[in-house]
Amino acid sequence: MKSDFYTAISQIAAERGIPKEAIIDVMERALITAYKRTLGNNPPPLDVTVKLDPVSGMAHVYAEKQVVDEVFDDRFEIELDDARKTKPDAVIGETVVVESTPNDFGASPHRQPSRLCFRGSKKSSANTSTASIWIAKVS
Repeated sequence: MKSDFYTAISQIAAERGIPKEAIIDVMERALITAYKRTLGNNPPPLDVTVKLDPVSGMAHVYAEKQVVDEVFDDRFEIELDDARKTKPDAVIGETVVVESTPNDFGASPHRQPSRLCFRGSKKSSANTSTASIWIAKVS
């Protein structure tokens, strides 16, 4: 059974003539930005992806972490034994992508500090629908 979250996305997509995938993509990008903000000022460059669970609507964050002997900052580092649970041939010094979802992150994606704004228009020549989607900060 699909979540209320995905039902709402489907409804918005139908009403606005926007592909559901475009809405989900924008939401995932907004959640990546929100996650990176949790890392503090000047975090090292790292690859982050977010996937929304189609059943629960929960956000799952996957981030690059450096494999180390001893973890000093778990936002950016992972111990070798833990890294090998994801990548069995991991070695000290390399980076691995692991689930890094904070405990309070994405429990309800609509509670995140941004909202989606949509503006649809029709292209008369191709008779196809296009949309502008952007993220607006909620105060």
